[in-house]
Amino acid sequence: GLGDVYKRQIRSDLMNKVKRFIVLFLIVFLLSSSLSFFLVTRPRSLKNFDGSLLKQTAVSELGNDGGEKYWKWYGFDKPTDWCACFVSWCLDKCYDEPPKFASCSQFLRWFKENRRLYSPNTDPMPGMIIFFDWDGDRSADHMGIVDGAGDGDVFVIEGNSGDKCVRNSYGTGSSEILAYGAI
Repeated sequence: GLGDVYKRQIRSDLMNKVKRFIVLFLIVFLLSSSLSFFLVTRPRSLKNFDGSLLKQTAVSELGNDGGEKYWKWYGFDKPTDWCACFVSWCLDKCYDEPPKFASCSQFLRWFKENRRLYSPNTDPMPGMIIFFDWDGDRSADHMGIVDGAGDGDVFVIEGNSGDKCVRNSYGTGSSEILAYGAI
């Protein structure tokens, strides 16, 4: 009778409360997951970035031929691709515990994992690391240090460009620019 109707009503109310709780929990979980994903993957602010010392160090190396200074410093006993060794050497001269890699892809991974990797649409600043993708496979093939930017171009100090340290320029909208990194 009436007791059974009352029990069904209580059970139904309880089930509705449980359903609302589950829905609310899922909403809160999804929002917090999305927020934490955004915060973890969003690059750090460039507000206090100052790459002037790194830029000056790279500029002072212009004209170096063959790269032996950099690849030997890194630990190689014979010539190797040395653009990343050059960047590592420059970073070592400017920072206490900088990343040190002989591979563009390892550098790229480090910048990404440390939330210091910026899109190719970022306004390049002197002292940023620039990554190039020559073959369009979305992996870093070459890297250098930004010297400056202006009039739609970014000027880059590169080790191992024609086996020398040279200054080159690229259009800031070039599809060959994969990303920028900032220490």
